[in-house]
Amino acid sequence: MSAEFPITREIHSIGDLFECAEIASKAFTYVVWFRGHADNSASWDLRPTVHRKFPNTGYESALVMNFRRRALSRHPRCPDSNDQAAWLCLMQHYGVPTRLLDWTESILVAAYFAVHNSKRETDAAIWALSPVLLNQAFDLPHIPALSNPELKPLMRPAFGASGTDKGIIATLYDEVDLRMLIQQGVFTIHADRTPLEQLADSQRFLQKYRIPQAAKSKLEWQLRLAGVSQSKLFPDLQNLASEITDQQERVLERKENA
Repeated sequence: MSAEFPITREIHSIGDLFECAEIASKAFTYVVWFRGHADNSASWDLRPTVHRKFPNTGYESALVMNFRRRALSRHPRCPDSNDQAAWLCLMQHYGVPTRLLDWTESILVAAYFAVHNSKRETDAAIWALSPVLLNQAFDLPHIPALSNPELKPLMRPAFGASGTDKGIIATLYDEVDLRMLIQQGVFTIHADRTPLEQLADSQRFLQKYRIPQAAKSKLEWQLRLAGVSQSKLFPDLQNLASEITDQQERVLERKENA
């Protein structure tokens, strides 16, 4: 088993978030992406859900086939049958396991996902990634769009076609819905099943920050004060209903404990 990835520093407040963003920006020189994990343990590694849940691409291609076959009658604007990048993004958006891993350009958004359930009795973590340095490690000098022909070999195995099982690339995609815009969403696409932090020389393009369990509730409150909340990041009625219900439950809990 490989050694656990080292912690760069701890985060206790929203001020620490900005300091960590500055540290990452200086260390990587280029643009920085972030990802929040509600659990800091090594079992929450940097792998897409489909690689975490299923042992080979046979299960993955079955997911793709069944989703594409049945989505046409349920979604008014399905992608063209040959647009593999658009299909992967649509699946990712609706929670189907794919070989895409979500990142954000905002450390505040990443922190929300790390501490949203602050009652979880574990430390949380935020990862910082240099997409430019990651791609350079795979001999790609830029950050391509997911639809770029250079990435097709990484996508084809998900669709039951021959491709490659090597490579993890940082990629961009069109902001096809409001959620992607608000969350400042970006992706890495993983043909390789190895967790990102276990790649050789991963400390060249990755940093990790720990959020102690005792600091999560305070940080979640500070994020709400800064306007980073469930209904803002997921702008639909379902998440609005969940947020306002949670708010009133908190009010009641404070009154009962007064």
